[in-house]
Amino acid sequence: MRVVLMNVPTWQFPLLIVGLVLGSLFRSLGFVIGKAFVPARDEFVALEQLITHLGALREGRSRRQNAHTVAHKEVATLLAAPGTQLRQSLDTVAGVLTSSGAEPVRLGSAMESGPGQDDAMEGLVDTGTSFIGRQLRRQGVWTTLALTMFALIAGRHVFGAGRLQGGALLPAPGGASDWWSAFAASWHAVSVGSSLPAPPSLVILASASLGFLSSASALIDALVILAVPLAYASAYGSLRGVVRAPGLRVWSAATYSLLPAVTIAMSAGRLGTIVVAVLLPPLIRAAVHVVGIGSTPPGARAAWGTGLLLAVVGCFTPIVWLVAVVLFAVAAFTVSTTRDERQRLVIVCAIPLVVWLPWSLELLRHPQNFLLESGAPAPGLADPALPAWSLFALNPGGAAAPWWMVTIGIIPAAVVALLRRSRREFIIRLWAVGSGCLVAAVVLSWITVWPPSSLPVPAWPGPMLLMAAAALLTAAAVGNEGSFRRLSATRFSLRQVLAGALAFLALMAPIASGVVWVARGVGQPVSKGSDVALPAFVALQSEGPAQPRTLVLEGQSGRIAYSLVRGSGPHTGDAEVAPLRGKVKDLDVVVSDLAAGRGGIDVQRLANYAIRFVLVNAPVPPQLAEQLDAAPGLARVGSLNSGVLWQINFLTARARFVPTKGLPSLLPASVINADGKVPAKWPGGLVILAESSDSGWQASLNGKRLKSTTVNGWAQGFVLPAKSAGDIEIRYVSPARGGWLVIAAIALVVVIVLALPARRESSDDV
Repeated sequence: MRVVLMNVPTWQFPLLIVGLVLGSLFRSLGFVIGKAFVPARDEFVALEQLITHLGALREGRSRRQNAHTVAHKEVATLLAAPGTQLRQSLDTVAGVLTSSGAEPVRLGSAMESGPGQDDAMEGLVDTGTSFIGRQLRRQGVWTTLALTMFALIAGRHVFGAGRLQGGALLPAPGGASDWWSAFAASWHAVSVGSSLPAPPSLVILASASLGFLSSASALIDALVILAVPLAYASAYGSLRGVVRAPGLRVWSAATYSLLPAVTIAMSAGRLGTIVVAVLLPPLIRAAVHVVGIGSTPPGARAAWGTGLLLAVVGCFTPIVWLVAVVLFAVAAFTVSTTRDERQRLVIVCAIPLVVWLPWSLELLRHPQNFLLESGAPAPGLADPALPAWSLFALNPGGAAAPWWMVTIGIIPAAVVALLRRSRREFIIRLWAVGSGCLVAAVVLSWITVWPPSSLPVPAWPGPMLLMAAAALLTAAAVGNEGSFRRLSATRFSLRQVLAGALAFLALMAPIASGVVWVARGVGQPVSKGSDVALPAFVALQSEGPAQPRTLVLEGQSGRIAYSLVRGSGPHTGDAEVAPLRGKVKDLDVVVSDLAAGRGGIDVQRLANYAIRFVLVNAPVPPQLAEQLDAAPGLARVGSLNSGVLWQINFLTARARFVPTKGLPSLLPASVINADGKVPAKWPGGLVILAESSDSGWQASLNGKRLKSTTVNGWAQGFVLPAKSAGDIEIRYVSPARGGWLVIAAIALVVVIVLALPARRESSDDV
């Protein structure tokens, strides 16, 4: 670095020194991740020498400037290209990470089939080409790019301004920082407020959005629109070394990525199922290795890495963790026979529960959440009367479901695989997993889930069918390798005719699914729209010191559904922290009475919830509109494109001074906190906060704590004695939340360090 910096022109010097420092830091990070600590130390030492000897560098540049005899532009062609350092840094880090200490995972014996054509060609690729250039020559990359092109065509309905929403998908927040804040928050400003722990999936989304310049909406768009090529690339890479024939490998990965569960999840906004579709193949491969099916004995690092991957997938769809525990328990008595192997299985199952803290405790407290996934559990997304034959065709039904006959050829292809004598034990194990998941999917389709924070919804068997399909497709690909060669070596008979018919049905599965997917496109109920769920002036008022809220009503099949909206509306992650049903029972009664026409008392009770506006979404039921018009205290503001709006014509605010005598007055508040001065000549009374009563709420007057109380059976209040004066502060404090997060963070760091590969030290023969 010193030689280069001493000889570059003056105008290039500041740019080059920044590039060298960043390149050195990047290589150091790569070495640390690869546990190559000696090269990492050398990089840091070189960087330290450069920074601490800038004076000697300036002197050297002065001497060189006086000794120059040839212009720099004349020798520039002899120097490395501007992007050379970046390419070398990438190659260096890639080389470290791909030559990790433990031997590469080979799922040999029952699973390994030897190198396929695509893998064998890697040895013929010019090793002088860059790491990125070598990747672009692979078959899997080009097929992924082709699917990406079709994905962009299929996503034509959801391009444009706005944010994806609809179905189970809520609009993305403004940026990754909102997800970080929501995860770290002790109190969530959703509905009447909630202290439930946020799911770890917010951390995954926030971290992943860094690759999109912290744009949350760009990440959601990419996951939904590009779900098929992402799932294909994941499945194709995971089949390496398992399926030798390149055609079968492409067929298996393409069929998996175009399963109805994936395409339905895209149109229904099921973010949890999309994440499962993308990460399930590497998770299965890692789990098979940990169980001990392979020629390479699994080490402790494999267990930590598998547990970490299971934690990532499970926090979006907890049923995956539950199924993994059952399968590992079976494997502990059938495959993993030694004590060390069983300990590794325990580690894999325990890691998610630890790194999920404190969310895992809430999950165990409400086990029905195992049957849900990330997003809003909206009704109408799953079919409660789904026929069994649809499930056995690997079609979970629901919104935007294709015809169930589209994937009818997958099961017969997997059945034929059972006829193969070689690798039969591995194929039978795959069939056991696949058939077990199929049965579980059938049982799941009969269940109605009662979420703790919303109305009951039918369980959706999509993730279970993805697991079943992954096992059966792998069995079909492994069992049918070499079938064409074996059949062509025998005389023509009915056997060839049946084989051809089955091959045609199997081949039509990805083709028919792909045609339906591209023709229909991604859409309905998912669509692009504004992230502001309320009229602009209503959303603007909600950000003021009163923090008023809006009661949104919607007529659904003779019933009235409602939601209590704060700010501009809900965003991704809010559904998971919505308050429990018991916290909003009083609001249920208020809305029921209001819709029934008993207006005067009910409108006053609305004010207790800081509700200023009532919005009835279109189409507006005429009877409901008449009842709201007749309610004392409600005034119709006007008709909007989204519906009809009413406003309460007296004070409504999130925080209020309520004296024993006189009218209430405003206490200025933010989203969580509230600060203000006690009104003059205070006669005594209460400070009422329109939030669910919770022991974490604290109020102080001039630094002295006020007595806490529950108002109206649900709201948080504080007793403010007569003749009080001064400044009042209201805060939510939850030391336990911070402690749990510290424990989970420490556990996560330990798991990551133990899961990282260690670089294999090479020794040269002398």
